Order: sequence, then C-alpha cells, then structure tokens
Amino acid sequence: MSPRRRAVTIRTRRPSERTAAHLHRVAPKGVHTNRLKAAVYGRQLLELLEDLENEGFKTYGAIVLELARRGIKGQRGGPLTRERLYEIRQRFKN
Repeated sequence: MSPRRRAVTIRTRRPSERTAAHLHRVAPKGVHTNRLKAAVYGRQLLELLEDLENEGFKTYGAIVLELARRGIKGQRGGPLTRERLYEIRQRFKN
C-alpha cells in the first residue's frame, strides 16, 4: 500500500490578517448603517415623547410606565429607562 497523501494548503496570509482585511472593508458600512438606524429610532421616539407629554405625561417615570404599558421597547429589545429617554431627548431635541 502506498502512504496517504495529505492535501497541502498554501496560505498567503495568516487568519488574523485575513480577518483584519475583511473588517476594514465591511466596518464603515456597518457603522454607517447602525448610526442611521439609531437616528431613525431616536427621532421616532422623540415624536412619541412629545405626543405623550401633550396627553399629560409630564415626568420621565410616567412616560416610561406608559411606554411599557403600550409594549414599546428600546432599540435592542430591552425596557426603556428614564435615563435613556433623557439621553434621547438631549441628542435629538434640536
């Protein structure tokens, strides 16, 4: 019997170099997409905050409770907090 031959793989770059090269190509698109999604979500939430204030909800705590009652969650699916609502208002109030 003849000995088994192994397939020889020639790699021009190490895996870490290939990964770094890949990240340089896709990262700018991902960052832009994430920022765009965050801006859209923030603007929508800001409009909802203004509507709730016009309905009589004046404190962030009351607004958070009303949003939870309506089933509205944060961008990543978690509950909204008073602090997060304040941050969104400060970022998008202009």
